[in-house]
Amino acid sequence: MSIARKKGKNQQKKDIFTENDELKRKNAEVSEYMADMLKSGIISDTTFQKVSSCADFMRFLHGVEVEAGTGVILKEDKKVVTQASFCQNRFCPRCSKGKAQKDAVLISTMTKYFESSGYAFIFLTLTVPNCQGKVLSKTLSDMGSAFNLFMKYDQIQKVVKGYIRKTEVTYNKKTDSYHPHFHCLLAVRKSYFSSRDYIKRDDWLALWQKATKDPSICQVDVRRAGKNGMEKAILELSKYMAKDSDYKESIEVFKTFYFSLKGKRLIVYGGCFKQARQMYEAGGLDAFKRQSYTEVEDYVTSRWHQDDKEYENRVMRSSTLSDEDIDFINEKLKKRKRILTRVDDGSLICSYVGRTTYGEDEDTDF
Repeated sequence: MSIARKKGKNQQKKDIFTENDELKRKNAEVSEYMADMLKSGIISDTTFQKVSSCADFMRFLHGVEVEAGTGVILKEDKKVVTQASFCQNRFCPRCSKGKAQKDAVLISTMTKYFESSGYAFIFLTLTVPNCQGKVLSKTLSDMGSAFNLFMKYDQIQKVVKGYIRKTEVTYNKKTDSYHPHFHCLLAVRKSYFSSRDYIKRDDWLALWQKATKDPSICQVDVRRAGKNGMEKAILELSKYMAKDSDYKESIEVFKTFYFSLKGKRLIVYGGCFKQARQMYEAGGLDAFKRQSYTEVEDYVTSRWHQDDKEYENRVMRSSTLSDEDIDFINEKLKKRKRILTRVDDGSLICSYVGRTTYGEDEDTDF
């Protein structure tokens, strides 16, 4: 199964242990804010315990991810988790990273499917004026209502076949204000760009002003997401809802983010994208998903030491793993739809088996 490998673009070796330490330290900072909220009775002890203990213990396979068929190296520090307890809280930097990776795979797969079906894409960013923290939640709700109205306008209905809408909020320390905005990927027919139904930038702006009932809005960003722009579009759609450096600015800022975003759908799929996501979850888009496997180098057990603020790592080289070890690992990998196999040359390959999923069992790097 292993073939000659070629290095892909922008592949740089990272220290996986340093990366794990950094993510867990960020999680610990968030946990301190949540501890303050727990004392005030704002959150439950269960929520606090889940976040504060996130990834205290992990076991994972570490190696090189290789694209099947081509041998191109996709990731030099691929981590396939075999055991761990993740909190899945949207404010946990570690779990936010995992969610972003899942979203990126899903969106990339769907766009490849639609490209093969004669679709093209528009990347649209919709903004409103900055607001104060006390009205951020209402502003986000109002934006959601405005977007639903925006998408129903005849001019847009004619050309847009589906959309992905991602909510992002940034914080301005100088003005103590918040900037909520939507990143949107719109699917259109390839003929749209030369048709009479083409919507100019100023028309997009006018329609958004109309939907929000706010003529003071003076900016929308709209561009075709071609080959060069699609990677950026996927990054914008799949990245975190807010930078952790923003929401960790202070306890008051953290509370504003927490309660304003709590319970809100941060990524929404509509039209053909909604249908495609259902197909993805049923395995119907597997032919468009990049196929890869991991050439395993190590099996790592990591335990977090709170006092030292770092993991203690026990590393076993793949060549030292016994058949019993492999059976144990495979039992843990079942729910992640992965299997560890020893190939003819004695090396170990971890590959994906079964249909695509998007739930908690989807393989993710942490």
